[in-house]
Parts: sequence; C-alpha cells; structure tokens
Amino acid sequence: MDVADSELDVVVEVNSDDGDGLLTVGTEFNSYEDVCSKIKIYEKLHFVTLYTRSSRTIQAARKRAPNRQFSEQLVYSEVDFACVHGGRDYVSKSKGKRKMQSTFLMECPFYIKLRATLDGTKLFVKEMNSEHSHELSKEVYMHMLKQRRLDPETQKEVAEIIQLKPNKKLLQNHLVCLTGKPVILKDLHNLSSKTKKGCDFRELITEMKKVKDAEITTFIDDGNTVQAIYFQTTDMKSVFMSYPEVLFIDATSKLNDLRMPLYVLLAIDGNGESEIVCLWIVQTEDKLTITNLLVEFKNRNENSSLIQCVMTDKDMTERDVIKEQLPHVSLVLCLFHTLRTMRREISCDKLGISQSERVMTLELLSKMAYARSEEVYLQFYNELTQCAPKGVLEYFNKNWHGIRNEWVDGLKNLQCNFMNRTNNRLESINGKLKAVITRYSGMVQFFNDLMQCVNSLKLERDHRALQVTMKRRISTFDMESALGKYMAFLTPFAFDYVKEQFQFSQKVKILDDVDDCSCRIDSSEGQLVTSVTNCSCTFTKSMKLPCRHIFATRRHKGLLEYTENTCAERWKLKHFLEHHRVFQTHEVDDSEPEAVVDFISLDQAAPSKILTEQEKYKKAFQVSQSLAQQLSSLGMKDFKDGLSILQTINSMWGEGKKVAVMELESSNTARSSGEAVQLYSDSDDDNLECDEGPLDVLLETMRTMDGDTSCDENDDQYSSDNALKEKNVETEERNLDYIKMPPKMPKKGRPKGAGLTVIGLPKKGKATQPSPFVRKSEWEKSKVILSWFVDQDVAKNAMHSSILIEEHDVEARPECVPMKCLDENVCVSMVKKYFTIDAWMLVQNVMGVMQAKRRWDCAACSMLLSTSESVACESCLDWFHLKCVGLKKVPKRKNWFCRTCYKVFQ
Repeated sequence: MDVADSELDVVVEVNSDDGDGLLTVGTEFNSYEDVCSKIKIYEKLHFVTLYTRSSRTIQAARKRAPNRQFSEQLVYSEVDFACVHGGRDYVSKSKGKRKMQSTFLMECPFYIKLRATLDGTKLFVKEMNSEHSHELSKEVYMHMLKQRRLDPETQKEVAEIIQLKPNKKLLQNHLVCLTGKPVILKDLHNLSSKTKKGCDFRELITEMKKVKDAEITTFIDDGNTVQAIYFQTTDMKSVFMSYPEVLFIDATSKLNDLRMPLYVLLAIDGNGESEIVCLWIVQTEDKLTITNLLVEFKNRNENSSLIQCVMTDKDMTERDVIKEQLPHVSLVLCLFHTLRTMRREISCDKLGISQSERVMTLELLSKMAYARSEEVYLQFYNELTQCAPKGVLEYFNKNWHGIRNEWVDGLKNLQCNFMNRTNNRLESINGKLKAVITRYSGMVQFFNDLMQCVNSLKLERDHRALQVTMKRRISTFDMESALGKYMAFLTPFAFDYVKEQFQFSQKVKILDDVDDCSCRIDSSEGQLVTSVTNCSCTFTKSMKLPCRHIFATRRHKGLLEYTENTCAERWKLKHFLEHHRVFQTHEVDDSEPEAVVDFISLDQAAPSKILTEQEKYKKAFQVSQSLAQQLSSLGMKDFKDGLSILQTINSMWGEGKKVAVMELESSNTARSSGEAVQLYSDSDDDNLECDEGPLDVLLETMRTMDGDTSCDENDDQYSSDNALKEKNVETEERNLDYIKMPPKMPKKGRPKGAGLTVIGLPKKGKATQPSPFVRKSEWEKSKVILSWFVDQDVAKNAMHSSILIEEHDVEARPECVPMKCLDENVCVSMVKKYFTIDAWMLVQNVMGVMQAKRRWDCAACSMLLSTSESVACESCLDWFHLKCVGLKKVPKRKNWFCRTCYKVFQ
C-alpha cells in the first residue's frame, strides 16, 4: 500500500485510536505487508524515518525450530526497526584530516521489535521505545533521503530529461512543484550518474555499429589496448569524393574520461558549407598512430590524391606525417595557431629577453603574419633583423622564415585554400561539439553525443542546401546580363564572391596591353599580367573563380564578361545538385547494411628505424609520465606498492639485470583489482623449480631476451621495416572481450590568461580609463617621446614620411625638455631611427645634462617634489604633489591618472 493511497485510512485510524495507539506493544499484524503499511503511516504521522535494524526470515527460523509452523505471509519471524539516528553505536575511525565530516547517528534510543506469535500466524509488537534524542519536525522529515526519493516512473522521466542537458535548477524547481518533495541538486546529480554509460569496448563498438553504413577501423597494440579508432560514414565519404581540394585537420580534447583526443577532418562543399568527412579517436598523438590513420584514410578514399591544400596547426607530428603521406599537398598553417605558438615560444624565460622587447617583437610578427605580399613581408623582416634580440632572430629564422608561404596571409592565398586564413571553420565545429558533449563523459555517452551533434549539423546543412531550389534569389540586375548568367550558373556562395569582384572591376587600372589576350594591371599586389581567362592574383589562385582583373581585361578587350571557363567545377550549381546527398535518389531497401568493423594490430615493439639516444629517451619519458599520472591517482597504500615495484625495476636495471613482469591472480592481495604483480630477474632462473605453467613461459621469455632461443623462420614477416601488421578482420564476437580501452586519466587543468590576446598583447576591450604608458603600442610611445624633443610637425613628418630629424630641429635647451624622459618606464633609444647621427648625439647630450641636474618639479605648481608627498600619473608620467591634485594620501590602486589624461581620454 502506498502512502498517498493510505492517507484516508490514516485519518480513520488516528480518529479511532488514542494517541500513539497506531503502534503499541501487543499490536498484531496478519502479514509483513501490513507491518510495512503501518510503519509508513507511523513515519508520516510522527515525522520519523525508520529502517530495518535486524531480521530473521522464516526459513532461518525453521532451521532453528523445525517443528514450529509459520505463515508464509509473515516473511520474517523476527524484525527490529530503529530510527536512522540510532540503532547502533557509532565509533569514528577518523584522524581529523578530512574536513566537514558528519554522521546521522545520534544514539537515538527509539526501536520497535516485532516477533511471530507462538502459532506462527501473526506478527506482534513485543517491545517499543518511542523516545527520540533529536528534534522531530516536518521540515527535517521531508528533507531525509527516503522522503526525497522519487518513484521509479518519475526517475525514468527525469533521467530522459537529464540526457537533454537542461538547466538543473529549472528542472529542480519543476520537480518540486510536480511532486511536492524537496528535491535537491545532489539528487539530480545522482540520477545523472546512474544514466552514465561506461567505457567497455564491446559497448562502444555496439553503439558504433548502430550507425548505418559506417566504416570502423580499430587500431590495437600488442597488449590488446585500443590505440585509435577510425570512423567514417558513407555520407562523409561521398562529400569528400565530390569536394577533395581542401582539407582541414584539427584535434579537440577533454571530451571523454579517457582523455582521448578527437580529430575532425573537414571539407568545404560547393555552397561553402563545412562538412565533416572523417573522425579519428586517438590515445596518443604520436607519429605511428597518425601515420596509420592517414594511411587508412587514403586507402578508403580514392580521391585523396586530389587534395591540393591541408590546413593544420603548428603540430610537427601532423605536419611531418602529411608531408610523407601526401607529398603533393600544400601545407597551410592556421593564422590563429601561428600567432599563439609565437606567443608561447617567444617568452622572457625561454629567450632571455625583456618584457618590452617581447611586446615589440610580437607586434612586429603580427604585422608580418598579415602581410599581403612578399615585398611587405621582407620590409617587416628587415625591421625585425635590426631591432629584435639575437635569440628571437635565431628562433624565427629556424622555425618560421623558411616556411613563410605557409603562414603569411598574402603568401598562403597563392594556394588553393578558398580564402581561409584560419581554422575557424573547424574551431566552430569543435565549439558545437563541446556544447553538446559533456566533458569527461564515458566513451559510450561521448560517442552518442558526438553522433547527435553530427546529425544535427547534417540536418541544418541539408536544409540550407534545399533552400537553393526552394527559394529564388531576388536580384536588381537583368538576368540576361553577365551577373544574371553567373547567378544561374554558380552556387549562391560562389556567386557572392563573383558579384563582389565584378563590382570592384570598375576601379581596376589597366596600364597597357601585353598582347591580344593580356593586359598589365596595377594592383595592391603590384603589377600583374592578366589574360582574359587567367590571373596570377591571390583571389583567382585561392578561389578558382574569375577576379576583378579578369573582368576588367575582358571588358578592355571588348569581350563578354561572362565566361564559364574561369570557374572551377566544384562551384557550378549543376555539380552541386548532382552530388549533394539531399538531391540524390536512393532505392528503398528494407535491409539496411550493417557497419563494417576492422581491426589492425600496431607493431610498436619493432621500430621502423634504429632510434637515437634522444629518441629512445623521449619514448621512455612518455611511458614514465603515464606511469606517474596513474600512480598519482591511487590511494596512499596502492601508491606505495606501485612505487616499490618501480623502484625494484630501477634497481635491477641499475645492476645490469634483465627484468620481466608477470601478472598473477591472487586472492590474498589487498589490491582493489584482486591481482598481484611479481618481478623476476635472470638471476632467479636457476633457483626456481615448479611445474610447467605461466612461470615457465616467463622464464622462456627471459631466455629469449638473453639470446638463448633462436627465432622461428616465420617471424621474418614482422621485420622492423613494417610498422603496420597485416590487417586481420575478427568476425567472432568473443574476440571483443580481449580488447580493452586505455586507462582513465585524472582530470587536470591549467589557468588561462584572460587579459591577453593569442599573441600576448592586451585585449582590445572597451576601455574605461586612460592607458598606462607601459601598455601603449610602440607607435604611440614613439609619438609621445618625439614630442618632448621636437615640434609636432617635425615628429609627424619623421613618422609618416620617413624624413630624418636634423640637428637644428632638436630642442637643445635642457630646461625645455620634460624630466619624464628620464623615467624608468621610458626607452628613448626606440626613437633613434628617426634622427640623423648629429641630431641623436644632441639628444644624448641634452639628456646627460638633465641627468646631472636631476630636478623633479610638480606639474601643477612647478615646485620641487621633495617638499611633500607626491604621486605620478601612469599615462603622461607627470608627477604631482598630493595636495595639488586633492589627495590626502597615495592611492592604493595600481594605476593612478591625472585629470588632464582623463579629459583627453573622454
């Protein structure tokens, strides 16, 4: 009987019984079901929470008294109930190290003892103590776990809602109004934890197989541990077959509890939409794993030879693998990742430079990254060689100068990259994935969320593709004109580019004719020779579409501005309608093809080459780091046991012994996994005698390590030249039980700089106060410093017109030059390039006189600062007496600004 259904009965019994007569000594019950019903009513009436303290079933009672009879409806011959705050004595074993420890046990004396009658037909209350040692109230009662618990149907509904990742506070309020129970956020968190799926490999493969026409390849190592998973559907493969020219590759992490990064491979379709063409889930981002995944991608996609450009970040492993496997491809670096890498590597600690030198270098490198041509780049490069520290110049020449065609904006557009300077397309996809996938979720949940996001993106792109035929674009020009024909011939994405170039063509300046089909044109990229069908500008090479120069040349030659020969096949509307999935007709097939799962074993024991000492150290260091991470996540006892094993291995290796590790099942071990690890060295070989078993296999392995056993002739197929073993497709389901996922990694984070851009400069947010002098740009600082020594017009000509300042233009009177030029935050030498040699010598002489004089005056009253306390403005660097600016004491804030600077700022 439910509590809600028995409320009417409660009222009746309370009115018929006196006081606590509902449960008194001697009260009898015909079944245990009646007992539970009465206990529930009693709890609700008296605001107590009871639990079964001890019991004895009737089966156990029959063994003690074989001749005694019991009714099956009693279930128990003895049963004791106690309050949750009592029933047993609590003895704490705490040492006080953990904070906020508490217990429900308060030595409450309440109890109810029920026993079976002599005839065994009923249960009766033998003893009862109704006293409590704690407060009894409705509020306390309702907040107990037993009262907060939701019924199974509601729990199922809430679990489904939680899968949609709602706002838990809004869901909490909804449940409180719906059930009347004080559901807390912890309850919702516990329900969410129950619905989380694990990371068993069989479960993951089962979920992957549910995706129609999926091609799955699992890479495992010699220990049957998953190293990588290749996933691609038929739709993904079809998109890449139609649009293989440009490929984006990037990884995102912290999406699953195994910390396995997710690689997303992206292509651009004919209407400019970003389409996912493949997914990689990897354990380690090493060269072997990335190589095998890229080889698998090449084998499964025939059009991989048509890739012209691949955009990645500065990860050297990815770049080296792409160069080896796709030598015909042009690599392009994401501009965002380029500037971020420069910011990380060009630091004061790594290169031994000052903060001002670092800021100046990063500003100059940012200008070089946005250079529109080789000439502009070389201009900034020459400036870098003159002012950059030696360490910075060596780093830049070694890592960046030689590959400038891959990261300089104007140079990488000379390749077919469809005007993409960054990986923003892929970063946008990654952002959507992170919004859907719960961080550090189980692998099965991670994959389900991943496919939901992929399907959502696919649906949105299909809808926008259908808009091309469902709607007609409104135009302000004649459909028989050149623009009208282009609009009917190209996809909307490509037409927008062509329309913009067509409008710009009216401003193109033609210098002269080269021949009957070509003209020489003056452009922002320099002088270009453009024919009626081809141009060497960055737009044409990057987009494969007609540029403004082609339109101007055709107009100049008297030809029609419309021509189909200058448009790549991928941008044609006919090609888009023929190859997009929503416009393709499929025959109805009731039997859907299942996903194909392949397994490839990676031979990591046999390297493809002889490693150097540094390469060996790097590989060993990676394994050591993984061991340290796993050990650090263990409890103190397990940590000491694991550390002892590692110390034993280290000691044996130090003595020149060969060591083998064997995993043994042991029931006497206190380890949580129930397994023990034993170590054997070659010196123990002669002292061990046992029956043939795992130990003999271990000793035989050790002899093989010493060279006592000759290799079988069949082992020649595992030569060191092959990193990839023969593909072996396992069809038996039992083989999945032997494959395991990598171990879970502990969650670790790092702080992020919130006030800096990707290249280490202050963010350009909305300023609320004047900028301090130290944070001003080099240009602004130079302008201020020059104003101290020369007139405003002279400084302007020097900075804008590159006219050097002569000696007669320099202020030669020291009393007319402000003392703030000697401030510790001012570097006067940064303006040396604007002066002639004689003029600069005069500036140094003036500063020398001022240095000797060293008289600092208040900018307000022109009196000596030493007469009273003073404060400096961080923007103009002027000093003031506190009383002159209305202050009683020096401000505690970091930066203080004068009224003049605030007025200029406003």
